[in-house]
Amino acid sequence: MIIATVMRGRLQQAADSEYERVAKRIVRLAKSERLESQGDLSNWRGSEVRLMDGLPSLTSSSQDEGGNAHESIELLQAAVSEESASLPNLYRLAVLLMDTERWLDADTVLDELIRLSEQKNDFYFLDEARFRKIMCLKSLGRFDEIPAQKAKIMPNAEVFMDDGKYRIDDL
Repeated sequence: MIIATVMRGRLQQAADSEYERVAKRIVRLAKSERLESQGDLSNWRGSEVRLMDGLPSLTSSSQDEGGNAHESIELLQAAVSEESASLPNLYRLAVLLMDTERWLDADTVLDELIRLSEQKNDFYFLDEARFRKIMCLKSLGRFDEIPAQKAKIMPNAEVFMDDGKYRIDDL
């Protein structure tokens, strides 16, 4: 069922290798403790996987890898509307929106990601979200807002995004 859910919309044309790729990814996520599992995952009928935030991200990642960025964005928007406090889903949605140059939408999602990260005292995504916000502001031509955002980033902060490492001076 989980593999079928991930492959939703592609069941008709999906090759066996695509199902195997999804199955292997689920096993990797379970081994890295991002998903809970019981039983032998090599025997899908004799095992269970408990999905928390993993299903929307896994499904959207599968769609994104298949070149379906629009569908990935829709899946994550639905997941975020169901559970707006999911920082990983907000982060993934912001990245996809930026990748498709939907700067205004990405800026809104990043504002929410930053607000919730601060509210929860969860700083895992915070620096990168602030760096990404500045990139959105540049793309939107809102240069007057950039200094206030830069002031919120630690002077020695570094983030790894897309194709490299960035520091405050790079912005």
